[in-house]
Formats: sequence, C-alpha cells, structure tokens
Amino acid sequence: MSTPAVLQLLDEAGARLAKLTIANGYTHDVGRVERARVSPYQPYDLPCASYWPAFDAFKDRKYRVEQRTLDIRVELYAITNDQPFTDIAMKLSYAAWTVLNRSTSAPLVTNDWSPNLGGLLTAFDLQQITPLIGEGSPPWCGCLLNLAATYKVDPYDHTIIVMS
Repeated sequence: MSTPAVLQLLDEAGARLAKLTIANGYTHDVGRVERARVSPYQPYDLPCASYWPAFDAFKDRKYRVEQRTLDIRVELYAITNDQPFTDIAMKLSYAAWTVLNRSTSAPLVTNDWSPNLGGLLTAFDLQQITPLIGEGSPPWCGCLLNLAATYKVDPYDHTIIVMS
C-alpha cells in the first residue's frame, strides 16, 4: 500500500518548514519542526513549529479523479525579546508562508516560487493568521496559520495526481 495522499502533503510541508532559517534569508531560525506536537515547548526549543491536518474534505469527483481540500494548521512560536509580539507573529507567519512556497532544493527567500507544494496541489491558500501570546519567563509569542491545500487524488488508491 502506498503512502496516503494526506501524509505525502504533510511530509512535503514539514520538509519545507524545516528550511525556515536565517541562513536562507528568513527572520528566524526555526530549530524544531514537528508534526502534531501536543506537549508544550520549552524556552530552549524556541523558535519552533508544529503542523497538523485539521480536516480533509471531499470537493468533487469526475471519472477517476477526486478533488479534496486538506485544511492544514501551522503553529510557530518564538521568544518576544524587545519587539511587540504582533510584529514577531506577523514576521513568523509570512516567513512560514514564504518557505512553504519554496522548494526544499531552493529554499532561499530570493529563490523562485515553487507554489502548490511542487505540483502536489491544484491550489494552496493562506486562509487566516492568528497571533498568539503567552506569559512566562521568558514571554513567548507566535502565530497560527490556517492553510487550504486543494489536491487531486485517485479515489481508489489515494495516490496524488501530480499537476504539471
């Protein structure tokens, strides 16, 4: 049995989020990227990211092609330092959106866009950004991105139909 389409999409998203580094031209070095992290991060983990599927919904079926939308959540955290938490949240969120639209082989901010997770998707949309803030020592902040990933799949074996 092949890897389900949803896991293929999440694997690619995770690989791209792992390229979010200052060396690649982004505002933060995201050192930890984990799928579906439920336990709290420690200050030494920050900046970090967690991502997971919220739901996978049927949209349409024509012949042997099914169109679905995967709702992906990406949560990023950092220490606030001396900047307003909303500023850091917006920097993190747009850095994450940018790196998700770069290939893993060309992840620099200045590289060409590689939208749709390299052809795995028919559409990739940033639906919502929610700033997050937490108290503690040190105080932390972050953001939650809601992404809509539309893709085509063979409904019988759940393999992605790659778009050219």
